[in-house]
Amino acid sequence: MAVIAPQDVKKCSILGYSHFIIKKFPSSKYEVNQVIACVAMCILTIPVILLNGITVLTIFKRHQLRAKICHFPVLIQSMADLTVGLLTLPLFSYLYLDEVYGSLDCVLSYIFTTLAFIPWGLSLAAFCALTFERYMGVLHPVTHRNNVTKKMFLIYTGCVLLVTLVIVPLAVVSKAFYYIFSALYAFVPMVLHTFCYSMILFSTRKRLREDNYISSTDCTETGTESTTRAQKRYSMREIKLAKSCALIVFSFYVFCIPGELINNYYLERDKKIYSVVITWYATALGVHTIFNSVIFFWSRPILRKEAFKVLKGILGVN
Repeated sequence: MAVIAPQDVKKCSILGYSHFIIKKFPSSKYEVNQVIACVAMCILTIPVILLNGITVLTIFKRHQLRAKICHFPVLIQSMADLTVGLLTLPLFSYLYLDEVYGSLDCVLSYIFTTLAFIPWGLSLAAFCALTFERYMGVLHPVTHRNNVTKKMFLIYTGCVLLVTLVIVPLAVVSKAFYYIFSALYAFVPMVLHTFCYSMILFSTRKRLREDNYISSTDCTETGTESTTRAQKRYSMREIKLAKSCALIVFSFYVFCIPGELINNYYLERDKKIYSVVITWYATALGVHTIFNSVIFFWSRPILRKEAFKVLKGILGVN
């Protein structure tokens, strides 16, 4: 395996911590890899901005969407993912292309990396708010209706933003704080998503079996028959929602967790491998944000219809 020579690494001192920047890779294959990953990030920037930008605009413009609490965490998620497209992907593309072709300045590298990581953390944290809302809506509908409010999500978002603004600048230069960042924004959410969506899937399947059993018995009263049909339709909608949630969690496992694990492994072992991995990890995060938007917004006919209305209004099309 090729090793980076000491003269090919630039040592920086930021906030009292030693920070290293690769000035030259030991082999052209690393450079080619970085270029390909950066091109992929640039391409992904377009759909990430378009899909999430239209989602944010639609929810803001449609009062009936803003009024429903279930759409508020979708709005928060889309705003966070929009900043991934506006900041994270372009900045990482610039940073890692500059490693290959340029000469990165220590301070500029630190600032750009910090700005790129902040939306990254916000996107992963916003996903937790979505998971919580789905969990409460399915398993505790009464509590969800009475206690889950926009104010709760705003307080959560404010706290997450504050913590992110404190941790990320330190995580960029400190290995210890990077491990904390990984735990808070990847591994703790992994446990949360696994628990919540497992419970959602178990609950909806159990309810569907109960409804099937009730519908299989003789129902002589019209009112009872209509109630049973309504309950079954509701259960089927819950099953459909649970499946879409399971799909997005699967996306989280595929596109986020492996990169975070490999990053943590190579963080102190091999700077060049870490650089390669985090470039593709950022690319994978871009794909995950697209899945977020498609599954939580664009796959739902009512929301998609409203989005097309907003687009037609912007474009002046009747």
